[in-house]
Amino acid sequence: MSERLALLGLWSVRGFGAVRLRKLQAVAPLGEIAKLPCKKWLNTLALPSGLALSFPQHLSLQDMGERVQEEAQRSHMQLLFRGEEGFPAGLEVLGDVPPVLFAWGDTSAVATPKIAMVGTRYPEASFLPTASWFAARIAQAGALVVSGAADGVDQICLRAAMGVAGKAWAFVGCGLDCLAFSQREFWEKCMCKGGAYFTEYPPGVQSDKSTFPRRNRLISASADAVVVLRAPLKSGSLITARYALEQWRPLWVLPGEINNPQTEGCLQLLKKKEAHLAQNPDEIISSLSLPLPPAQKLPHFSLFPRAQGEAHVSPLPLKGEESAAPFFLSPEREGKMECVAFENTSFVCEGAEKQREKPAENEEALEILSEEARHVLEQLKTECLFEELLATTGMDSAGLLGVLCELELSGRVVQKPGKRYARL
Repeated sequence: MSERLALLGLWSVRGFGAVRLRKLQAVAPLGEIAKLPCKKWLNTLALPSGLALSFPQHLSLQDMGERVQEEAQRSHMQLLFRGEEGFPAGLEVLGDVPPVLFAWGDTSAVATPKIAMVGTRYPEASFLPTASWFAARIAQAGALVVSGAADGVDQICLRAAMGVAGKAWAFVGCGLDCLAFSQREFWEKCMCKGGAYFTEYPPGVQSDKSTFPRRNRLISASADAVVVLRAPLKSGSLITARYALEQWRPLWVLPGEINNPQTEGCLQLLKKKEAHLAQNPDEIISSLSLPLPPAQKLPHFSLFPRAQGEAHVSPLPLKGEESAAPFFLSPEREGKMECVAFENTSFVCEGAEKQREKPAENEEALEILSEEARHVLEQLKTECLFEELLATTGMDSAGLLGVLCELELSGRVVQKPGKRYARL
């Protein structure tokens, strides 16, 4: 027990890491130093001065670990130690495999292949059905879909997998008690119904520019293959792709239009011959020797009125649910529009006829928008960069992205190249 608490204590210090942990264990077994004040053993390692000062000198690793354990219990987190039940086996490929993970949900071992599916936070609306279809079909074949829990492609793929299999994994780049609003909401609405969240970061750790790249190595390592669905040239998904190549994981990418900034990263991987071209999810499924589900055609996304007599289509329901909310609309839009669903492998969008027309800017027309969407619309007087909108609206990036998606789908805002937005 003292060794486990010592591990938790060490892992609560940002920057200590698995490499330094191995060096410490080589000169001072954790069981021997667990109850000693940190000042008694810190000089056995040549730590940078800033890192050494991060340790409370008069506390022991056991004291530090107990604090972490209490915080984890308070947030209902599971503690998964390396080599024990629930710890993803694929992570052993890492040279800096974390000694402990913090988790929510169903972390039971999975015998079937795991496929990581990642992509941009800002996919074009016309691509959403394709991403959903790829993930759903892969899950139908028996594979476990793994991703991050970010807005955009990650959540779309996880949602689709949960809809048909009731199980998926997500790795996040912060403590589970510090999730962004959209990640927390996605857990409560979707992943808590059988999926799992994992993180190597203890309670209290906020995400930053360093945590997400490190998170990406866990996504690729935990999987038997990695699929990049959409990625601009500057994309975290390309970091995951690089890790996949270093870890000898098969890498697949979806093709895209040559003039679409969201596909440039995928096309670059193909140009360098670093990835396989995936024109159909069945190619990925067959590469892992999984049985193919019943044949389905590539879905289409219709922005035009449904043909007369065409049946109503509901989104993919979650396991145990009668119906699921549209997964790329804000909660306030639930029930207002039903988007992206399977019906004879086709996708349709209810209410599309109204979307094609510019809505009248009156109180009745604005009433269906969320309060946040109306706020953003008021600030969008001229064409603006995404970063400019962040400053003027005071929202976080995840919340603003969801609102802009809502406004795009309602036909009030259009996204232009360079992440510029303008009112219609």
